[in-house]
Amino acid sequence: MGKAIENVLDRLIRFNYKWAVFVPTGRVLTLDLKRWRLEPKVIFDVGANEGQTALHFKRHFKTSEIYSFEPVSEVFDLLTEHSKFSDIKCFKNALGDEKTIKKIFKSASYSGVASIKGAQQAHLSDEEDVQVITGESICKELGVETIDLLKIDTEGYELDVLRGFGPLLTKSVKMVFAETGFIKNNPCQTYISDLTSYMFANGFIVSGVYNQFRFADKKKELHHCDILFMNTHIVDV
Repeated sequence: MGKAIENVLDRLIRFNYKWAVFVPTGRVLTLDLKRWRLEPKVIFDVGANEGQTALHFKRHFKTSEIYSFEPVSEVFDLLTEHSKFSDIKCFKNALGDEKTIKKIFKSASYSGVASIKGAQQAHLSDEEDVQVITGESICKELGVETIDLLKIDTEGYELDVLRGFGPLLTKSVKMVFAETGFIKNNPCQTYISDLTSYMFANGFIVSGVYNQFRFADKKKELHHCDILFMNTHIVDV
């Protein structure tokens, strides 16, 4: 039932977001961006997985340029397959704070889980060498001067991704949409205070909390969520 309601709401927002007046601010990212007149023209999808997020953004922001980064071979194949009828540009790279080769640890049974930070995690029993590049270098190579929305879901590698943009983070990235966790000693999550401290130091504010995920039957423990940050240097907040 919940999924059906989400699909109906998604279609409504795509058709005419102004009809979704009953949805409070802070519930649906695409709706908020449209309300705020911040529809992204350039999107970086870092940790793109099979392309589900990129395709979702493309449905809502049809003229956007989307660059998707996914380093795991079998997942990248799915990403390119799912993106073939769009103009989403796909790169078989991880983004980090240096150009190098690193091991990424992945699940043997589920393509949706992989982490460079995942060594010795029981559920990440397979591994693969992946090419890591920096956000700063790929922006220079592609001639990208502004990123409207930088989405990061890299299972604990978020700060490395952010550091790899160097001065571009404060000068050229308008918004960051990043996953963060609430389990202090989980290497496959970037702990919330570490992420917010880094973003605050670079001139960003928290603009929204989305996609809250809770563990256990009683759902009293918040495990992770996505946070939208806005750059106060270049966005009127």
